Amino acid sequence: MKMNMSTERKYLEIEIPYKLNVLYSFIYWREISQIFGGGILMDSLNSQAIYCSVYESSILFGRHVLSFWGIGISNGKLARANKWKGRDIDVTDVLTAHELIDLEEELLIKNSGPIKYLLTIANKRVAHATWNSEELGKTNVDLIINAQEVIHELVEMYVPELNKELLLKYNGYASMTT
Repeated sequence: MKMNMSTERKYLEIEIPYKLNVLYSFIYWREISQIFGGGILMDSLNSQAIYCSVYESSILFGRHVLSFWGIGISNGKLARANKWKGRDIDVTDVLTAHELIDLEEELLIKNSGPIKYLLTIANKRVAHATWNSEELGKTNVDLIINAQEVIHELVEMYVPELNKELLLKYNGYASMTT
């Protein structure tokens, strides 16, 4: 099911930037927290509540963005993401000139550890409650951030026409809504 030009434009101008902005929001929140840490603004907010909410949503959006570009995990290895329901779509359904991210993409292979970690955490701890005593405890924030940065870079590589002014990574005033 291919979309029309209007739908493609909406994906390029609204949907993809929004998804990347939520993905990047945790990195942005950490940067802002370090700048304003201990200040009146941060002290007046329940910064831990915001931190946790932004963190978990950014993990889920990491999984979402990877799936949209055809990347999933199966038996501990990066694999082609499944379309679970008939209405699920990927990038090839909405952007006619674009392809799924190649599973042999050098940047993906080089960073497969953090990407697999983000997918596992998203699947087993954030999106679904599953039991595995080895997964209990604190999440490795540095691995999550590394994965989020790589996901952002991969999307930018595969969609070079994205307007960077719409992306939180480049514009702190970018829209966070669809």
